[in-house]
Amino acid sequence: MVRFCLTLFTASVLVLSCTLTVENPDVLHVSIRDGQVIDDIESFHTISVSFSMAMNRYPTEKQISISGYYGALHYEWNDQYSDVDIVLEEGLERGRRYVLKIGKSCESKEGFDLGSDYSYSFYTYSGDDDFFVVSTKPADGAQVTMLDGVIVSITFSQPVDYITLYDKIEFDPALSYSYSFSDDRRVLHLAILEHLEAHELYTVNIRDDFAASGGKALNAEYTFSFNTFFTEDPFSIERAMMVPAGEDPPGTELDIKYLGRTVGIEKDRDLLVVFSEDFYLHSMGTFIRIEPALSYHLTKEDKVLRFTFEEGMEPEKLYGITFQKSVKNVYGIALDREYLFEWKVNGTASTLLRLSSIVNIDPNGIQDITLYDGVIAFQNEDILYLPDPLEIDKNNVDFEVRFSTIIDVYRSLDKFYLTFLYGGDSGSLSGVLTGYSWDSDEKKLLLRFTLPSLQGVNDAYYKLIVIGGAEGILDRDGNNMEESLEIYVKYSFSG
Repeated sequence: MVRFCLTLFTASVLVLSCTLTVENPDVLHVSIRDGQVIDDIESFHTISVSFSMAMNRYPTEKQISISGYYGALHYEWNDQYSDVDIVLEEGLERGRRYVLKIGKSCESKEGFDLGSDYSYSFYTYSGDDDFFVVSTKPADGAQVTMLDGVIVSITFSQPVDYITLYDKIEFDPALSYSYSFSDDRRVLHLAILEHLEAHELYTVNIRDDFAASGGKALNAEYTFSFNTFFTEDPFSIERAMMVPAGEDPPGTELDIKYLGRTVGIEKDRDLLVVFSEDFYLHSMGTFIRIEPALSYHLTKEDKVLRFTFEEGMEPEKLYGITFQKSVKNVYGIALDREYLFEWKVNGTASTLLRLSSIVNIDPNGIQDITLYDGVIAFQNEDILYLPDPLEIDKNNVDFEVRFSTIIDVYRSLDKFYLTFLYGGDSGSLSGVLTGYSWDSDEKKLLLRFTLPSLQGVNDAYYKLIVIGGAEGILDRDGNNMEESLEIYVKYSFSG
């Protein structure tokens, strides 16, 4: 099979040509800076972005978004499609944080993308102090024994704005109430004007546009609950599973016994944890730890807690999650024990990319030279070459590189180098990649480097470098090759 592929590759030498320098677009300028405060929100309607080259309009527009903004956007491009005005059709809201995201898949006219995300945060409030709920009385999950004359108190980190609050706070089930403030307006008292029902769960919801006197809003709804009943049923985690991101079960069941471990988990997954009783969401994150650390946000539906990971889990990495016994259900009952279980990310699309072999192909079809067999790199081998038929002062060297899985070819071509070290004569130069051929069935990449012909009597020494790590070769699933590989070779007259 190797001989057959070699014959095809050699026969196509005269027509083998491709552009090896990939020029990706870049973001040159954005009219807002990261962290900017927008004082005059009434006149703020446009954000301008300049790219380094002409862009493909529609794929690029799909990759531009402003989180925290819920109005419509439209785009006004210049004639060369390198500059765009992002027009906000509705005004910004006071006390908000917004994030402009320019996604890495924004695409140039030539079909090349940015390759990385750009994000810019901007604000419609001033000051660095966060505005948040410090505490509540009753506390979240507390049991209330009195059913009449109940007063709910909420303490904030800053004084509250002088506006009506009846459209910003609600009870579920609905209750009528009156409100008053402490002298410093940091504590809000809600006097419930109705008789509470026994054996009922009451939830208080504070809207995300509830604002401090300085203008800063909560930016996220705050919810807490209290109840007028009690149960002694135990509280436990019943099961946990990994499901495709954003999807519902079924998924891969996790072993949740203490120090249980599950292998074969795909990296782009959500974690679902099913509890035996209902719980409060906003306090849950305080009692959870994931190691190594992963950023995530939590949502719930009934008794199910969903972890949506905001960064990809790394291939072949072991993660552990701990739920402290302090986690409580809506009745104030703590977990029956501390839960600690693990999962390893090494599913079919979640393993590190590996080199299987590197071979220097014999142009005469007699004996190829193995430079790497998947374990050992064989150093200082004489490389085999063939005079270039188009340039008499140059020679071609062909390598066959095999991988453990299908690579992202166009993002990987600039990760191979044949670098001159020493020897030869003063005119010796590093090799230039002048051709390639990819066979996805065999996971095989054929590379051709062109070297200057040797002059004089001295052999030349080169190093074949294959770049791994975060900036190295990637497979189609976005997994990197963990480590770089360097192989020393000799370029001699004898060939």
